[in-house]
Amino acid sequence: MTCQSIWQSTRVSNKCRQWSGEDKAQHGDRLRPRRLNEDSSVSVVMSNPFADPQRGQAQALDSNPFEDPDDERGYDRADGEDDKQTLDEASTYDLPYSAGTQTRPSGSDTARRLEEIKRREAELAERESHLEQRQEHIRIHGRNNWPFFYPLIFHDIDQEIPKESRATVLTMYRIWLLLLVVLVLNLVGCILLLVAGQPDGIHDLIGAITYIIFIPPLSFLLWYRVLYNALQKELSVYYYVFFFFGGWHALFSIYMLLGIRSTGSAGLLNTILALTDVKIVSGIFGVLATAGWALETGGIVFEYLRILKHHRTKGHSIDAARAEIAVHGFRRYFTRG
Repeated sequence: MTCQSIWQSTRVSNKCRQWSGEDKAQHGDRLRPRRLNEDSSVSVVMSNPFADPQRGQAQALDSNPFEDPDDERGYDRADGEDDKQTLDEASTYDLPYSAGTQTRPSGSDTARRLEEIKRREAELAERESHLEQRQEHIRIHGRNNWPFFYPLIFHDIDQEIPKESRATVLTMYRIWLLLLVVLVLNLVGCILLLVAGQPDGIHDLIGAITYIIFIPPLSFLLWYRVLYNALQKELSVYYYVFFFFGGWHALFSIYMLLGIRSTGSAGLLNTILALTDVKIVSGIFGVLATAGWALETGGIVFEYLRILKHHRTKGHSIDAARAEIAVHGFRRYFTRG
């Protein structure tokens, strides 16, 4: 090795020593290993592996490992308090029952629920029975539901009559039912007149029996059922049939109200004669029959005038009735719908 090469290697090694000394002086603190006692968190970890490095102390075994450490140190911010208040309010809501979270239902609640279940079961059983009876009725009688003891026709005001005309039809139906009651009272009154020795009492009784046999079906078919169909179908022919037979019924009610002898009526005149002869029992039934005929007369006349007004409002006429017959014939007037 020459002297020049030895001199160059010596110079390089000295330069390296110089650089390592400067780096050590400049970065000594950074390069030097940190002692364990200089960092409290590390020392705590080394001393107790179960300690919280942020609190610098060991946690107890009964503490909550999931709680927020910032809650104990506290927040100075207002939103932290708002969040806590929101959580408090949310905790007041009731959650559905689950084991370990809420109390089980009490005995009274259980009894109340059982009672409600039994009530619903009873309602379902009643509906099922009603449906079975209705199916049996339809099987035997079809849709017919009137009269109830032997159905011959279908009669349902709520289902078949338009809403604006239901009140009129219902009123006329009640007038027809009143007619049945008055005919019964009239028959009893005529029987008592005969028993009390009233002159021509036998004629009154025969007349009363005749009325109670024929008047109910004829009145139902000739004026009530006709009006029912008129307001259901709004056909002119029905209205004119009602005006004819309804007018006759109004005259018949006035006739029965008078109570002339031998007419089969225990109306006004026969009642006066019975009370004059101090025949109290027959007189009382005469008063009841007279009051009934008065109500029947007033009801049929009042409704007759109302239906006449309705007929004019709807624009029905004789010409319209003739046109209906020419187009549809009479078959439509004896069919439903």
